[in-house]
Amino acid sequence: MKRSTFILAVTIILGSMSMSILGGQAFAALTPQISAGWKHTAVLKQDGTVWTCGYNAYGQLGDGTTVNKSTPVRVLSNVKALSSGGYFTLALKQDGTVFSWGSNDVGQIGEGTTVASQKTPVSVITGITTIAAGFSHAVALTDRKTVLVWGSNGHGELGDGTTSNKKSPVEVSGISDVIAVAAGQFFTVALKSDGTVWTWGDNGYGELGDGSAVVNKRTPTQVKGISGVVTIAAGGNHAVALDVNGKIWGWGYNVFGDLGDGSTTNRSTAVYITDNAKAITAGVDFVLVLKTDGTVWASGENTYGQLCDGTTTSRNTLAQISGLSGVSSVSGGYYHTLVLKTDGTIWACGRNNYGQLGNGALVDQMKASRVSP
Repeated sequence: MKRSTFILAVTIILGSMSMSILGGQAFAALTPQISAGWKHTAVLKQDGTVWTCGYNAYGQLGDGTTVNKSTPVRVLSNVKALSSGGYFTLALKQDGTVFSWGSNDVGQIGEGTTVASQKTPVSVITGITTIAAGFSHAVALTDRKTVLVWGSNGHGELGDGTTSNKKSPVEVSGISDVIAVAAGQFFTVALKSDGTVWTWGDNGYGELGDGSAVVNKRTPTQVKGISGVVTIAAGGNHAVALDVNGKIWGWGYNVFGDLGDGSTTNRSTAVYITDNAKAITAGVDFVLVLKTDGTVWASGENTYGQLCDGTTTSRNTLAQISGLSGVSSVSGGYYHTLVLKTDGTIWACGRNNYGQLGNGALVDQMKASRVSP
């Protein structure tokens, strides 16, 4: 029986959480970013400001309240990357400092306490280049290419050899020279500079991709069957990777056709999905692929229209989302999808009961609608 699942990750062309390098304070070179969380959304605008909308019971919108918002509210400035977790949010500032806010019951905020929630951003750590938020754990890549983690650890998702939650960042041992990270519900993915992919944490559905039947692994293990990887993304209980040749590979939970390989069989090692891709994202039980021609393709669960095809029919093979072109990045969350176009506009579809689509309504959308400015 399927568990309650989560997300996540934003994938922007060169990495699961890749980012633009900023010059001075003008932010002219900053590429806008989008991040779909459990029931909320975070957007990074070109001027370096962060805007959020959706579910806010734990302060995950960061505006100092617990009131849901159906249109985006401004939270933070001078930011260059962000990631939405289960009920919390991470932001990386231009100076390499990580800020977080929202639910903190297992220390996922990372500031050394388990106070129930933080309704406004708090500083966690410096010297960081990349961030990723899972359901209730966080991952950060340092400027030394090592990995720091904090938050929940019941499945070994922190990779420190234990199952003890951590209220402050700890370093993952046994892995170095990492260039990208991604976080799923209860597992973590890391990409090394040699193009190999490493995972740790929950493996109940094969989400570690190492071919084993071991349920949990507390230290990094290598994904089998892939090499030359340049981008990674993690969903609820599945993961995908993009290699240097534009081929997409996936592994893990696949009951709804999450991987788009034409089956509904869980995969404990990487299987080929498609090619001619330049970006990927994994939501809960679905996957989105941005092709080199700017079109978006999707497969998996579609209960709330999160595949943006005008239906609520799930499918196990990738199909093009009609009406979407000129796309620069995509992000899949918990039953909702975000699409960023090259003209800077943001479009969304799927579940919208808390206003997570940011269009001012509380009605689910089976086709992409524009997020309010």
